[in-house]
Amino acid sequence: MTSMIGVFDSGLGGLTVLTQLKIHYPKLSLLYVADQHYSPYGNKPAELIVQRCRSITQWLVDQGCSVIVVACNTATALAIELLREEFDLPIVGVEPGVKPAALSSQCKKIAVLATENTVSSQRYSELLSRFLPSVTVVSQRCVGLADAIEHSSEQLPRLIKKYCQPLVAEGVDHIVLGCTHYPLITDQILTALGKPVAIVDTGRAVANYAFHCYQQLGIQPRIAETAIYTTSAAEQCKAMLLNYELLQPLRNVPVYALAHSELTC
Repeated sequence: MTSMIGVFDSGLGGLTVLTQLKIHYPKLSLLYVADQHYSPYGNKPAELIVQRCRSITQWLVDQGCSVIVVACNTATALAIELLREEFDLPIVGVEPGVKPAALSSQCKKIAVLATENTVSSQRYSELLSRFLPSVTVVSQRCVGLADAIEHSSEQLPRLIKKYCQPLVAEGVDHIVLGCTHYPLITDQILTALGKPVAIVDTGRAVANYAFHCYQQLGIQPRIAETAIYTTSAAEQCKAMLLNYELLQPLRNVPVYALAHSELTC
């Protein structure tokens, strides 16, 4: 069986990482799970998120994945340590790119756009503590934003404006995208800000590290294949891919339905 890199998220967000893998490492076989039946993770109970992460990781391992990417900031914050204890393979997480933003900021004031669960997590608090008090970090809880992106909601422009306007008043010069959904609306965020601000997205760095982990295993990929599975309707997921230009490299990738009830530990 061809060894693969497995990637998962609650929905479309993790596809921003999958896209980076597909563009920069085209010889890899990639398998993606969008847990859209439970999307978004950002406002779900921690116990549910941990259970879904365990189940999806086990399914990806059963399909032949040798590296797993938890392409969700919320899932990383709440579940990655447990996954690393339970599964004997490299598990790569994502977290807000506070470090590059803090190092590059001229005014030493940055902002992080993130979900409720990410901002409330101990992992996030520990991340910020490495840079405080030398850098001021404005943590913006973006309630409902990931869900609006997921479904291209008509409420999306209103929410972007709501969460970006306070950052202009704060005078930040870097904005960290603390959810993998948010790179899909980078242009809209910049428009809402109305002034030059550096956007920090860690998708490329995560893809690079996942490939490094894969290389360290000494596996030679044989067939470059990519497949997407969703715990919702496959045709609906496929249609969602068309809503965002950033996901253009994935538009010919097959999408299959995966019953959410099949993913149980």
